[in-house]
Amino acid sequence: MKVKMAKGGSKNEDMVIDDCWNKIGVQGNGDRSCSELDKVVHCRNCKKFVAAGRQLLDRESTVDYKRDWYEQISSAAGNHKKTESIVTFRLGDQWFGLPPKYFDEVIKCKGIHSIPHNRSDKLKGVVAIRGELQLCISIGHILGVNRGGSRGINVKDGVYERMIVLSGADVKYVFPVSEIREIYHYYPTELSAPPATSSVKSQNVVLGVINWNDKYVSCLDFNILSELIDGIFE
Repeated sequence: MKVKMAKGGSKNEDMVIDDCWNKIGVQGNGDRSCSELDKVVHCRNCKKFVAAGRQLLDRESTVDYKRDWYEQISSAAGNHKKTESIVTFRLGDQWFGLPPKYFDEVIKCKGIHSIPHNRSDKLKGVVAIRGELQLCISIGHILGVNRGGSRGINVKDGVYERMIVLSGADVKYVFPVSEIREIYHYYPTELSAPPATSSVKSQNVVLGVINWNDKYVSCLDFNILSELIDGIFE
């Protein structure tokens, strides 16, 4: 058997290998007449078969082979890495995302207790979480977006209303969402500028928009979002 080497390889462009396994062995059209089969049972256990394999693996690489691998590795190294990530969640018909590091926990919806004399739509009330009362806010009102009609619970599609607990600077923010999905990793180049028609009241809070599962997700700036939340109590 001759193994043809690509142009630009070593001086011996044709490597000759005795492929006895295809003739008197069990491979291909071998007639199984090799006397060694009584000892080794199968050609892959034969020293000659192993030596031929090593000969192929140890042969000198061709110039074309090296060039192809160099181009593939160089191309991969030049690609941007998926260094950004968000947790995707829905408010009504709109999708948003925040970095995972700010998520303290995601819990089932709890009863919200009203606060006397509270007239702000942005502050929903307080909820008891692990024995502590936490302020529950309305992200929809803070962002100035309409949550739309509730789609309800759809167990089959994994749609459940949840409460998200965010932590930052020793402060916790709790707010209900229509649905929470997954952590999505993306390339920085995927982030595009928010459209001028965006319904989010504060454009500064939106870092950009990404396409996730054929849905447009507004990536929020946590620091600016925190400032908007703090503004409720001023």
